[in-house]
Amino acid sequence: MSVITISDDDYATVTYLEEDRIIDLTWHQSTHGADFRDRLNTVLQLVEDYGSTKLLADDRKKIGIQEDDIQWVLNDWLPRALDAGWKYWALVAAMDGKTLINFKKIIDHFRNEGMSIMVFDTPDIAQRWLKLQK
Repeated sequence: MSVITISDDDYATVTYLEEDRIIDLTWHQSTHGADFRDRLNTVLQLVEDYGSTKLLADDRKKIGIQEDDIQWVLNDWLPRALDAGWKYWALVAAMDGKTLINFKKIIDHFRNEGMSIMVFDTPDIAQRWLKLQK
């Protein structure tokens, strides 16, 4: 399978799995503000450039999202991502209560907008689910 590395730095790695048309965002540590938003805008650019509708986001090393970033995601980034055609989000997250509570607001909002979202504890299972989505 052809994997195209789009960006790779201390905060995150973004790759495109060409055969399955999956964008893979793997966070290496928590970040916020411009660093957080730049990575999500890179994902959005891939949705637009490749027509991918699938995102695998491995957030196990990213703990929490600041409220101003949540508002930016919900009010700015999400409408643009939906307009570009994004449909499926496989979220890999630590399965502790605090992490899931942090994501609940975003997940609920995305689902209300028609997104298909599943939460997984490993990237392999998440990727298998995304491959099944058409």
